[in-house]
Amino acid sequence: MDNTVNKRLKELIFFLNLNTTEFSKQLGYKSAEKISRLIRSGEEKSKPSFDILLDITNKFDFVNIEWLINGNGKMLKSENLDIQNKNIVQSGNGVGNKITINGENNKENPNVDNSILEKDKEIKHLKEQLKLKDKIIQLLERK
Repeated sequence: MDNTVNKRLKELIFFLNLNTTEFSKQLGYKSAEKISRLIRSGEEKSKPSFDILLDITNKFDFVNIEWLINGNGKMLKSENLDIQNKNIVQSGNGVGNKITINGENNKENPNVDNSILEKDKEIKHLKEQLKLKDKIIQLLERK
């Protein structure tokens, strides 16, 4: 868990595969200065205003605002984020995909499909390992 809202904001921008200019445009800002100032600032120097937080939660409704503000919980409201139902849509065949957020083109990213599939496989594998370890613990506790 990152300590500051600024670091979590930077993490969110990275997760969305945007830079500060693109993120600012998604929020409807004419320039990236508001967001850039937050990313550049030290831990306590500058914090996002209520209006910026409201803009983020209105545009990216799948983001857990409690996580963004104070670091509690996970970045996304749902662990099983349904990409199409949460206003993030991928198009293409895995090569030069375009990511669209709320109907607006974001940026091309050729590795989006593969990255998501790899992460899904890794999560499934880790869950299976946890189940196996739980079974071993149960067996050891019986002895």
